[in-house]
Amino acid sequence: MRSMKWIGIVLGVMMLSLVLVLTLSACSKGDDAYDSQTITVVFPDESTQVLTIAQLRDMPQQQLDASFKRSTGTVEEYDMEGPLLADVLREAGADIDTYAGVSVGGSDGYYTMLPQDIIQETSSLILAITVDGKSQLNKDIAPAQLAVQGQLGPYWVKMIDTIVLYDVVPEKRIASIWVFDSFARDIEAETFPYFGSDDTAYNLEKIWPMLDNVDSKAFFTMKSSDGYQRNESLNSVLKQYFIKVDGEDAPINVSPNIDPTFGVKNIAWFSTNEDVFIFPDQLTRYCATEQVGGRKAIPLDEICYEVGLEDLSGLAYELVDAQGLRVTLDSAGIATAFLSFDDKGSHVIDADANILVEDLVRICVIRGD
Repeated sequence: MRSMKWIGIVLGVMMLSLVLVLTLSACSKGDDAYDSQTITVVFPDESTQVLTIAQLRDMPQQQLDASFKRSTGTVEEYDMEGPLLADVLREAGADIDTYAGVSVGGSDGYYTMLPQDIIQETSSLILAITVDGKSQLNKDIAPAQLAVQGQLGPYWVKMIDTIVLYDVVPEKRIASIWVFDSFARDIEAETFPYFGSDDTAYNLEKIWPMLDNVDSKAFFTMKSSDGYQRNESLNSVLKQYFIKVDGEDAPINVSPNIDPTFGVKNIAWFSTNEDVFIFPDQLTRYCATEQVGGRKAIPLDEICYEVGLEDLSGLAYELVDAQGLRVTLDSAGIATAFLSFDDKGSHVIDADANILVEDLVRICVIRGD
């Protein structure tokens, strides 16, 4: 009887061992399946290199007490771990410092462009593959999340599956600065559904024919009043792309083809290769302002610098109002002029609050070359 008891114990131990082996085997297969997820690196010549999460785990791991601010103002905090983006690209055969920009995209269609200045000023720029101790991330984050310490929430792309490298970020040569509200007065507005509300929006398809030169190879750039700046391929916004101008989060870019949560909220300005459209009320949220004759006003040269005119010397500016009247200022005149706005439109005033241009529509940049 005693021998039968020992046989039973041995069989029990063997069965338990088998269960443990099968369980560990199943877990291992599950880990293998998770770690086989891929991230594709796309080079400027359109060649690609595919890396797996398993390869990312074999790289040196950086730990980060990560935090970023959402557009709502709330701060998210995580413990993150993963390889440096520079190391990931090096594994793919690329040197991050030699590219003008790096676009990081998720499987949900969202992406952001990292220009060289953001790359250089972010020491802890990592692809997090472990978050708060979890090496297998939730499906709304997996397989990796970009951690860009010190930058706003829209840079922290989740569900990463693609990294695109740019040799050249297309240069802009700004020729006109438009006040969007004044420009759009004669354009038929449409309604666009936004989280249960039908808001006013303008289809950019109606705007492009009104501009002198729209280069589809350039970037469509948007900047939010919270400081976030985003580049889209201009070719991707030529059709069925809208700027919603009222309601929640307006102005914001929306389209039937993109998730509304991916929009750039409270746009201060957006630009093509030659044209910039500004929203003065949003610019006042972060640009320097002054009180001029009791009016809240933005220095006109500050606006010019903000939208990409880095050197104002030697330029002249033709200011056009809603009636087509024109006033020309040189760079010295721009340096002493201000933009104010009220319910009647935007107005250019001098340092004594004299109105130079009432109901401004456009500032044309006149170059000597």
